[in-house]
This record gives sequence, C-alpha cells and structure tokens, in this order.
Amino acid sequence: YWLIYGPTSACLKENQPPNKRTVLFEISYSAMKDPQINPVLRLSKASVHAHAEAHRRPAVPLANEVSEVWHWVVQGLTDPPFWGPVSLNDVHSLMSVEDGVLRWERHTEFWSVTYAGNGPPGKKTLKHVTSLDGELVTALRIFLTDNEATLVEQGELRNGFLLGGTFKGGTVEVLTDFWLRKNGCVNMVVRGRFADEAERGRFIKSLIDLEMYRVGALRGLTQIRPQFGTLERLEADYSHVTASLKELNSDRLAEALTIYKQLAIDTNQLLDSVRYRIAATKAYYSIVETRLTELDEVSHATRQTLSGFIAQRLKPGVDTVIAFDNRAKQLEASVTNSLRLYNAILENEIQQQNQQLLTSMEQSTKQQVRLAKAVEGFSVIALTYYAVGLLGYVGTALNYPFTAWIIAGAVPIIGVAVWLLTQWAKRDIQGS
Repeated sequence: YWLIYGPTSACLKENQPPNKRTVLFEISYSAMKDPQINPVLRLSKASVHAHAEAHRRPAVPLANEVSEVWHWVVQGLTDPPFWGPVSLNDVHSLMSVEDGVLRWERHTEFWSVTYAGNGPPGKKTLKHVTSLDGELVTALRIFLTDNEATLVEQGELRNGFLLGGTFKGGTVEVLTDFWLRKNGCVNMVVRGRFADEAERGRFIKSLIDLEMYRVGALRGLTQIRPQFGTLERLEADYSHVTASLKELNSDRLAEALTIYKQLAIDTNQLLDSVRYRIAATKAYYSIVETRLTELDEVSHATRQTLSGFIAQRLKPGVDTVIAFDNRAKQLEASVTNSLRLYNAILENEIQQQNQQLLTSMEQSTKQQVRLAKAVEGFSVIALTYYAVGLLGYVGTALNYPFTAWIIAGAVPIIGVAVWLLTQWAKRDIQGS
C-alpha cells in the first residue's frame, strides 16, 4: 500500500533508484497474493489482514541528512484532506514534497501528518498541513542536531526548564522542555550516534508516539474533570435516600424506588458520556508505558528525565480518570443492588398484602355461604308456610272434615318437597 522512505532533500521521483540517501521498501497486501506464495490451503482473508497488520505504520528509516522531523496530530477531519479520499484498509501513505517527505497516518480517533527533511518545512509543505479542516490535538518538532546551545539562544528551548536523559547505552541524548510554542509544537532535541538509519527512525517514532499518546491520555482528564460535580451529586443523592429509609413501609419504598430508578438512569448516562474517553485514556497510557520501557532512559546529570516528568505529570491525571471510573461504576453497582433489594422487599410486602386480601376474601365468602344457607332455610320455611296456608284455605272452602289434621300431616311433606325443589333449582343454576 505504501513506500517506507528515507527522507532526502530532493523530491522522490517515480522509479528513482535507491542510493545512500534514499531507501525504498514496498509493503503491500498484494504481497500476500504473490504467485510464489502457495500455501497448502487457501489463506483466509482475515489471516491476510492479520499478517499485514504487523507492517502497518512501521518506523521510517531516517538518513543522516535529515535534520528536522515535524509531527501534527489532527482530529475531526470532515473534508477530504490534501492526500485525497482513502479506503478503510489504508492507514498510512507517503508523498514527496519539495523539501522532504510527508507521511499521513490514520489512527482510531485522529489523523497524524509527519514531515522529515533537511530543515523546517517550506511554504508549500505548510500549505498542505494548514489546509486540513480539523483541530490540532498536539504537534512535535524534533531537531536532530548536536548544537542545542544555538536553539536555546534562539528561544526554541528554555534553558532553565530543560529535562531529558540518555538512551541506547548512553550514545543518544534527548532534551526538551515540554513547553507549547506559538506554532503549536513541543520542541525536542535528539543528538548522538545510531547504529543505522533504521534505528534512528525507530527511535524518533518512539518519541513521537510518546508525545502523541501522552497528550491523548491527558485528554481524558480534561473531559472527566467537569463531571466530578455530577458524580458527587449522584453519590450524595444515593446516600441521602439510603439513610432516610429507616422505617420500611410501602409508601417510603415506592418513593425510594422512584429515586433509585432515576439515579440508575443518571449514573448510566454519566458513564456512557465518558466511557469511550476513559477506555482511550487507559489504552494510551498503556502505550506510553510501553514506549518508556522500550526507550530504557537513564538519568543524565541533575536533569529530570522524560520518564520522570511523564510519571510525575501524567500518572496522577490517569489515576484521577481511573478513580472517577471506579467511583462511577461502584455507584452504578450500589444503585442496582439497592433497586434489587427494595424491589424484593416491596414485592414481599405486596405478596403479604395479597395474602391478607385473600384471607379476608375467604372469610367473606364463608360468611356469604352461611348467609346463603340461612336464606335458603328461611326460603324453604316461607314457601312451606305459604303452601300450607293455601292448603288450609282450600280445606276451609270445601268445609272438609279433619282439615286441621290433614294440614298438620301435610306440613312435613310440603317442607321436604319444597327443599327438594330448591336443591334441584340450585343445581340447575350451578350447572348452567
């Protein structure tokens, strides 16, 4: 996909032969499809990309003629940049300019542009960079020179604030003050001897990564710090509602559950708003630690080392971000547990109330059954009374002898008949 280059003072031209000032290496996914590569089984597409991933954004060999390296990190690009649209698989590329070379790289949340040449970038090169419509995250200017005194006199370095150490067994020294200049760059000086151009390029890339991901990690603190007030308010609300639940009753429980649900929503929204930034901070800080380990810095005289400065200024900020993350997650877990607990208590109380209601309904049903039986008995008596009365009227009208005895003997017969008819009618109604 691209050419790794050894920067030269002249433009790289197509088909230019390699020489001591120009080193070209071609790395491409198409190499995986080389006819000479004939695996036993067909190589999966995922494996092709996995092998190619090892060669993404490699260090660039830097020739001895290279005296300056500039690096810009940009976010929020909306319009196509000066290198034009790229596919999702393209993560870096190279272009030649009049005074050196430019290399762009795609990262997870930003783009970076690196210039390397025999001096500062010219007007045309800077025009390319300033044409980017994004925001500058950080920038780094590295001087590859042994004469840092001149840079101090020119104001490129602040003598009283210099820090740095030695690397590569004491053969390389790095000096910086980590001050942001008007052009948005942090200046560094690298002096010493390298084994070859490839080692020089790898070392410069480690310094670039160190500064790029150092600033990236601290961006998390910038976003997290304003959220501490919200987190403290949510924690105070949780403590207040929990402390107020000394007497457990249904009214208080229902009110508490409403508050807990709102706390759960607010806490989840807070975490969602910073979740990506927290994860990015942890990832960037891990890269910074890896680069510091790779550089293996040794203290030089009385100056504070790069690793010492970064540990002193970066680690507290990262620890603050991690502490915020832990507190927010702990609050989220506490609110969730409280919701489960009080939901269980409220459900238990509701079940008890339902049980009491069922008991009351059972007692009411029994009373209604007793009343119905009593009404049924009275109904039998009433119907028997009316039937016997009618029989008496008939006997009296007929002036039949022994009417009184006949009525007396008919009372039990009529009562049993009425009761049987009542039972039959009740069964008929129940059956329907």
